[in-house]
Amino acid sequence: MLSCKFKKDLSVALKSVWVIVSVFISAVLFLSVFYPEALLRSAPVCFSKALYNTECFMCGMTRAFNEISRGNFIQANELNSVSIIIYFLFVLNTAALIFYATGKILKTHNLYKKHQNTLLNKN
Repeated sequence: MLSCKFKKDLSVALKSVWVIVSVFISAVLFLSVFYPEALLRSAPVCFSKALYNTECFMCGMTRAFNEISRGNFIQANELNSVSIIIYFLFVLNTAALIFYATGKILKTHNLYKKHQNTLLNKN
């Protein structure tokens, strides 16, 4: 049986990892929309293509993301057939991150206001 402290620590750790990964995912989406050339320049060379001259399942994903950001879904599908699904999941994840962060900010702001009101009422 897992202790309550372990469960809470695990939850905090998993949320932290999710937030870090989500920030990276959001940056990829941001670059694909606003700076597609920068995303292409920063994309790593595929080891499978470089070493074995065969494409891996992720080959073409960066170019496909840029095409999706321009609205060229057919071209994106030709570059990588799962790119549209992954792009959509990235968009959903980014929306969840924004929702989560907004909730945290509002909760912190409300706690601050409560604390401020408590101090004012004591005086």
